[in-house]
Amino acid sequence: MKRKFLVGFLSFVVLLILACSIPVATGTEKMTPLRFDTSGDRRSFSGENSCEVVDRVILIIDQDGVATLSTTGPVYVDYINCVLDPSGFEATYTIVGLADPDSKLVTFTSCNDGAFSAEGTISYQNGKPVGNVSCTHSSGSETGNLAIVLWVPSGNP
Repeated sequence: MKRKFLVGFLSFVVLLILACSIPVATGTEKMTPLRFDTSGDRRSFSGENSCEVVDRVILIIDQDGVATLSTTGPVYVDYINCVLDPSGFEATYTIVGLADPDSKLVTFTSCNDGAFSAEGTISYQNGKPVGNVSCTHSSGSETGNLAIVLWVPSGNP
């Protein structure tokens, strides 16, 4: 009797292990990760004043369709005369959105971990990102005011 129970129990354990090792179809197709290195024209705002500079831009789309666009460039200390920070300090904005693999279009929603809201789309048809995105203050006294607008590629406003 003990032997039948032991054989039955071991058979159950073996079947359970086999069942757990079989991949289960999730129904979601993974994307091929993509990376684009380019440049963009960033207009930074302070109140009613703004200044424009060419930034390095990297767009990364992971296998789940999460797109991360980072733009890095100099900071202004005077937005009236567009004077750059003499120390050479650079700032990076990180803008997050979702990519649609069928239309090859990224729609952005968040900027700098939610410190700003993001709006805009960038197409990556033919391996070349094209479009624009803006980051708007989402809290504090500047809520609703533009922080930056980025046009990709540079020279495409």
